[in-house]
Amino acid sequence: MQKQLLFLSSTVRLKLTNYNRQGNKMARLHLHSARQRKDFQYSVAHYLCTAYDRIGFEKLNIKGLAKSIPDVPWRSFLTIVPAVGVKRGKHPQEVDARSRSIQWFNGEERVVRDLWIPVQDCPNGGISLDRD
Repeated sequence: MQKQLLFLSSTVRLKLTNYNRQGNKMARLHLHSARQRKDFQYSVAHYLCTAYDRIGFEKLNIKGLAKSIPDVPWRSFLTIVPAVGVKRGKHPQEVDARSRSIQWFNGEERVVRDLWIPVQDCPNGGISLDRD
């Protein structure tokens, strides 16, 4: 009886050790993917701030979107871009998502366009952008 109890306690200890090892391995994998995601967000933010003079993002209800897991990194990306923009001398702006098809992102020009037109042309700025 004593030997059986010792055997059971050693197997339970071994199982707990393996369980803890697997937990640590999973924690390292999650940390690795989180660090990769953050590095990718910083590299995209640096690219955007280097390539473009003006950067505008639609102002979205992030709390409403945060119910799905892929929308959570979007909020962290929107906090990273202004920080990188300040370092590079750029100032990204959040733009209201409503009436985006009739107003340019600087807010000065309002032009009514049909939704079937794929290209937007600014009459004063001479700029042409795809709707998508």
